[in-house]
Amino acid sequence: IKKGETLDAIAKEAGLEVSATPAFKRNESPQGLPESAVAQAFTLPAGGASAAAAQGNAGRVVFAVTDITAAPKLSDDARKQLASELQGEQRTDMLSQYLASLQSELGVSIDQNQLVRVLGLDQTSQ
Repeated sequence: IKKGETLDAIAKEAGLEVSATPAFKRNESPQGLPESAVAQAFTLPAGGASAAAAQGNAGRVVFAVTDITAAPKLSDDARKQLASELQGEQRTDMLSQYLASLQSELGVSIDQNQLVRVLGLDQTSQ
């Protein structure tokens, strides 16, 4: 493929067939295309190609990206909501990192079983 050969020519030479998938999103896995190939596909430019282990490790899947559809622009309200959610996630992440650092530095540990019990989240005693 990198030498300019088409998938059709390579498949024919190997006695295999080429199949196409309909357009798909980052969180979808079309039939016959493993998740690892989907993840790789979203790192490639249009015309880019790669390979991944086939489902069940039954060989390799060779694929090429033929077209890329840009995501639609967000409305102002959606953009504000997304920014707010990202800020909240960032605060939570920073607080978690800070607490983990303090716990490590001060030698603090949390007994998860007792915490679950105290918070009333213990499903086994109900």
